[in-house]
Amino acid sequence: MKLLMNECIVGCREINGSRVIAKNRDRTYDADVALVHHVSNGLEYLILLDPKTRYVEGINATTGIAIMNVALMNGTDFAGAASSEGKNIFAALLQAKSPVHAAKMLTRKKQEVYGSTMIVGPKDFLLLEFVPDEEPKCSRYSAKKFPVVRTNHSEDIKNGGYTPADGDDYISSKIRHAVAEVMFQEADTPEKVLDSLNYSVFGDHSSYDTNRQTSGMRTCSQMAIDVKNNKVYFRPIPGHGNLLGVYRTGDKSVEPKLKVEILDYNEPVSVPFETWQSGIKKMS
Repeated sequence: MKLLMNECIVGCREINGSRVIAKNRDRTYDADVALVHHVSNGLEYLILLDPKTRYVEGINATTGIAIMNVALMNGTDFAGAASSEGKNIFAALLQAKSPVHAAKMLTRKKQEVYGSTMIVGPKDFLLLEFVPDEEPKCSRYSAKKFPVVRTNHSEDIKNGGYTPADGDDYISSKIRHAVAEVMFQEADTPEKVLDSLNYSVFGDHSSYDTNRQTSGMRTCSQMAIDVKNNKVYFRPIPGHGNLLGVYRTGDKSVEPKLKVEILDYNEPVSVPFETWQSGIKKMS
């Protein structure tokens, strides 16, 4: 059976004193998802749930821990087959007391979540890189001065994800990584981060763009989580993903901390960062 990647982009940066983690979710199929917002005494969380694959990611508002993941060659989707990664991320969201605790859970035997996983908490930001048959690498970042972005090649594990031997796939991953870093750096709100990630730098249907609309891979949805301010932004991409609903569970008499904003599709009308020509003169 052929392995098909979830060629997503995930990044984190500090905006106005709060870490914002955001993602473009790419799939080989048009992915419909639901948002589940659970509120009860002592527990509140919001997760993205893909019913087809049972994939889950999101934030636990009680602990302030948010988790998002992208693949490193092992995040198979088999054109939409279910996997255990969503269940394992959900367990870490519910049970972890800190980002370090979450990282340990995601590397335990039979609880593994492979790929590049960003774990953001009130005081800590960890990036976990993990592939089969290799020791996991976990690094602590600030994201205060510069954003941290991951696509589908590893920065810390040799031969993790796409490598130069993979040709165009490696080039695509490296270019999307570089462009997304600049977009995260230039945007000053979570909404602008998501808008920027929709801008087509390379023309119609290019595999190098951060929003991918190719015959093999398409961006189906976007999500951003403003951790300190307890805000979640979600956007389905028209034609490739639908929001099945925001489902409130638990005790509906309890006032939620989290606020959920569903965004209409939007993209910048001009390139959202400065560009350069071959000479030394800078041009916008």
